[in-house]
Amino acid sequence: MKKDALAVSLNNIDACVELISEGKPAPVMQIMEELERDVISQALIMTHANIRGAAFLLGMKYTTLYAKIRKHGLRLTKAVRFCQNSSDSDVEWLDR
Repeated sequence: MKKDALAVSLNNIDACVELISEGKPAPVMQIMEELERDVISQALIMTHANIRGAAFLLGMKYTTLYAKIRKHGLRLTKAVRFCQNSSDSDVEWLDR
C-alpha cells in the first residue's frame, strides 16, 4: 500500500461520516475491511513478509495476523517470497 491508498481509505471514511451526518446509509464496514487489509499489507511490505515482525508492528499476536491474512485472502506473489531482502516497496498482493 502506498500513501495514496491510505489517503483514499481515509477519504472514504470522511465520505462515510458525511453520509451518516446527512442521515444516509454508509458502507462503513466495507471501508473498515479495506483499511485493515491495506494496513496489514503495508506492515508485511515493511517487514519483507516477516509475519512475526508485521504482527509486532500491528500490535497483535502473529496467529491473529495469520487469521486476518486468510480472512482477506492475501498471499505473497512468488517473486516476493524469493526476494524478501529486496528494498522494493511495490509488492503485489493477490486475491484467491
